[in-house]
Amino acid sequence: MPVKIDILRQRENKVLNRREIDFRIDHVGGTTPSRADIRAKLAAQLDSDLSAVVIRRLKSRYGIGITEGIARIYTDSEHARSIEIGYVLKRHEPKKKEEAGEVAEKAEKRPEKPEKVEKKPEKEAEKAEKRPEKPEKVEKKPEKEAEKAEKKPEMKKRAEAADEEES
Repeated sequence: MPVKIDILRQRENKVLNRREIDFRIDHVGGTTPSRADIRAKLAAQLDSDLSAVVIRRLKSRYGIGITEGIARIYTDSEHARSIEIGYVLKRHEPKKKEEAGEVAEKAEKRPEKPEKVEKKPEKEAEKAEKRPEKPEKVEKKPEKEAEKAEKKPEMKKRAEAADEEES
């Protein structure tokens, strides 16, 4: 699917010797293009040096197939390095094949984790031995229940008497 780059706004920043460009990329039905692809197409479309093009921001919208971004095109690459922040410039560096190969080798060398042997029945038996036995529930004594029953009518009488005094 062809990628179409539309320039939304282009302004000249004479103080910093750069052009600031707002753009939109239509990539409906395909994946979001990489920074390297976008950078190369912008450099070709605007007739500038690839090393002087810095993509500041890319924002893709979910499910629409549109990405909006901001790019800065400097007069030369040295000027770009002196002004732009380091992490932004680092995004434009090509990924080293050696590093990618090392990561794959480390993944191959990494030993697989041995499966855990289930020791639950043994542990449960040990825990059961260590646990104190729960005391059986003691039935309430009928004497206490009788005392409570006696107290309830007394409390009702007191409440009624307090209500009468207030009135």
